[in-house]
Amino acid sequence: VFSGCSAGGRGALYNLDYVPAMIPDGIRVVGIFDAAIWVVTTNIILPQQTAMVLSLANATGRLGERCVAHFPNENEHWKCLYGEFRAQFISLPFLAASSQYDSFQLFTALQHMEPYRPDEWLFIENFRAAMRSALSNLPKGRSVFSTGCWAHCLTETELFWERPIVEETTGLTINMRDLITMTIFKNNFDSKSFGAKLMAQCTGFQCSCPGTPQV
Repeated sequence: VFSGCSAGGRGALYNLDYVPAMIPDGIRVVGIFDAAIWVVTTNIILPQQTAMVLSLANATGRLGERCVAHFPNENEHWKCLYGEFRAQFISLPFLAASSQYDSFQLFTALQHMEPYRPDEWLFIENFRAAMRSALSNLPKGRSVFSTGCWAHCLTETELFWERPIVEETTGLTINMRDLITMTIFKNNFDSKSFGAKLMAQCTGFQCSCPGTPQV
């Protein structure tokens, strides 16, 4: 399992398809990307930052051939280091865990906590819609765990097993640990077990996670 949270999650996302060449043949590789899906909104800070990182780090060796072929214009190569776009072109199976109110991305854009102005609430809900769209549109065979919470990273805290999502079809409450067990370990890394997309369907800010938001 090749995994990471936040910056580590993005690193895992960019590098997953390169891992098999670094290890002995016959080892199955899957990814877990925790809080790694950045989405494009009307705020341009993170896209600009990503383009700068590409230039400063000369990260052309980790853009992925399929992604570069889709974005051949050099001015768009930064998208191949941006979760919303790059995740579409990853060949190996993975699970993406991203909150619909990702606290890092929202705080980076707004630069403050509550109270929010009406226009900022609109931005927040538009962000949630963009995140849901990005996760829903991941290719077949890619798993998703997405709460309706103000949060960032689940795998490094007790929220890994304490923060559930209600599965609509069965009514079961499933946390991230459960989903990883079902999609990865229970089936011995069989890529056919991937593809479950668990996303909170509730309405409103912090709808599935009451309490005071924390960055």
